[in-house]
Amino acid sequence: AMDRQRGTEFVSTLACYFRENNSPQRTARTLHVHPNTVTYRIRRICEITGLQLDVYRDRMLAQVALEVLDALGAERSGLQGVRPPGTALQGAPGGRPPGTALPSSATGS
Repeated sequence: AMDRQRGTEFVSTLACYFRENNSPQRTARTLHVHPNTVTYRIRRICEITGLQLDVYRDRMLAQVALEVLDALGAERSGLQGVRPPGTALQGAPGGRPPGTALPSSATGS
């Protein structure tokens, strides 16, 4: 249970961090935690995933992963609170609201 809670904190922190343009201070204000907590969580996310968020490709992979989690339904994966429903991450193309299906022509059906 503690690992799931920590994972949820990491995911919501990362999503907020991206929304706040990679600012630990703004992220901390939004999440109501200390900036050092944000810095620690981001460092742990990088250690756990092997991603380097200062590298464009790694940052984009993380943003796409958050979009996929959101599209699949955060409640199904146990990751409530990733970000407010219907809001796109900064820089994410499209930003369809959760649960909005792709046109059947886009899925090849």
